[in-house]
Amino acid sequence: MDIFINDFKLSNSIGHIVNVVANKMKFELEQSFLNNGYDITAQQWMVLSIIYENEGINQNELALKSKKDKTNIARIVDKLKNKNYIERISSSNDKRALNIFTTILGKNTKEELSKLAIDVINNSTKNISLNEQTICMNVLKKIYTNLS
Repeated sequence: MDIFINDFKLSNSIGHIVNVVANKMKFELEQSFLNNGYDITAQQWMVLSIIYENEGINQNELALKSKKDKTNIARIVDKLKNKNYIERISSSNDKRALNIFTTILGKNTKEELSKLAIDVINNSTKNISLNEQTICMNVLKKIYTNLS
């Protein structure tokens, strides 16, 4: 179904609604982190999670997996390194290449933050059936694919 420009209302725009919901979830997630003593943003947590799940990843691969540009990834990686959540280690194949690994602090923090994130997700999806959540995820994935 095409929306005609004369009928367009921002409040009915799926892009606007997705953005508002994403911003609200990010805010709630970051508040939960802060309330539990963690000084980490939602973006930093996402990048830490990707590194945790892909130990030894390089920054280029990290940018692809996170769907963020290389400049943003470099900034986030630097912040995570300064907080001692990750470390960069030279590749055994190419000393110029750096692979990224979570530290013990990073692993422990990621696991604790995951519990907090699950609480935020559970709170945000209360009264929404698993089937409705699955449909929503599938529709959002199709929208992303259409835009790719």
